[in-house]
Amino acid sequence: MNDPNSFWDLIAIEKALERLPAVVYHLTDASNGLSIARDGLHPAAILLMKAGVPEVDANTFRREAATLQNGATLRDQRPMPPNALSRCLDPPLTPEDWYGLVNRRVFFWLDRDRLSRHWAVGRRSPQIYYTVSTKRLLERYATFAELSPFNSGSALRRAAKRGHRTFVALIDWIQHGWNKEALPGAAPRSSSHKPAELTVRRSIPDFLSLVVDESRVAPP
Repeated sequence: MNDPNSFWDLIAIEKALERLPAVVYHLTDASNGLSIARDGLHPAAILLMKAGVPEVDANTFRREAATLQNGATLRDQRPMPPNALSRCLDPPLTPEDWYGLVNRRVFFWLDRDRLSRHWAVGRRSPQIYYTVSTKRLLERYATFAELSPFNSGSALRRAAKRGHRTFVALIDWIQHGWNKEALPGAAPRSSSHKPAELTVRRSIPDFLSLVVDESRVAPP
């Protein structure tokens, strides 16, 4: 096992793999394909920093997709506008705080249905979706892996309450289910509630070595 997971034993990762699908999916604008092949997969915060965007500007609402000076294309954030976020955030978080939390992670869908819905939202431009081995991903990045019980990038239509607690460390999820995601004094979600997202709280420079399939999809 690689050093990033030195405190994890094989049994812990095996338990996670028993409860998670064999593959997960990452969707991105096709224009990002060359940079991902060259440099790996990075959170939006890293791409913004490399492009010289100040943090105060990086964590503002993106109404439209943005192409940075370094060529990276970031998705719009229209499904989570500030006024909608302000109604579902744990105090004292602000919408800008939430954009910062999202920007510091890379995201993977755990089923093709959610992948398809995500593609439908961004299908105005060509997309690439990567099918990633969950086993390879966790063997290298379990220390930085977190799970969310819902789509953290949407705050529309009866949006779930959210905050720092939304992203549950993989080790905590294995040991305690959704206990750490629950509000103080509230009953946690059932242990049978499936995660919606797997996130990694860092860059993945060796991303392509985790990929088992790569597909390009054109807009209709």
